[in-house]
Amino acid sequence: MFMLIKSYNSLREAEEEVAPITKNCITCAMEIPVDAKKCGYCGETHF
Repeated sequence: MFMLIKSYNSLREAEEEVAPITKNCITCAMEIPVDAKKCGYCGETHF
């Protein structure tokens, strides 16, 4: 019984979503950090 519950819990932990750390610029489509206010490639400001 213990092994069944332990394996079930390990599967549930693997399903948790991880927050993204990058996003795509709306102008040049390059990957930039989520917290960026300005694209380092094209200079577009993001709000």
